Amino acid sequence: MYQLQKRAPQWLTLRPAIGKDPAVQVLFAPVTRSMKRRAAAAARTLLPDLPDDLQGADAATVGDFIDAVSRETVRLGILGGGQWKGVGDANRKPVPVTPENVDLFLQDEEMLEAADRLYLVPDAARAREGNGSAQSSNGTSAAGKDIAPGARSPGGAKSARTGSMPSKAPRQRKSSTS
Repeated sequence: MYQLQKRAPQWLTLRPAIGKDPAVQVLFAPVTRSMKRRAAAAARTLLPDLPDDLQGADAATVGDFIDAVSRETVRLGILGGGQWKGVGDANRKPVPVTPENVDLFLQDEEMLEAADRLYLVPDAARAREGNGSAQSSNGTSAAGKDIAPGARSPGGAKSARTGSMPSKAPRQRKSSTS
């Protein structure tokens, strides 16, 4: 059954508190299809030499594109959530979430890697799992494939009678007196 789910923004701790430094926490907007498309379009503008068809591109080019899409998706997720804690300027004064500050924030590989691991990877796993509406792969759904057509019991044995099978009437013995 398809499960309706409302996905709300979520706070993620990208780095725990260290000494006097508070934890870095960011409110992320849920990843949406629209966000992924905008991130891919932005990544293409950042990589002007990217071929139109990535099928024939070398691994480094594809990797650069994937990294750019990840960075842009995280950027859009932070801007969509619009809040963070534990992020400040050189004087340790909290700074607001702005496009410029988010760009500076994402230049820190530690923060980008944490956001990728905690925000994007779980979303990708959810997308792979589906929503509980996928067809069964064990052969019990209409789309299940018959993995053993024409299979017979070993040695040609007959099936055992169960409670759901009709019973056969007992055979009548011939009487010796007839």
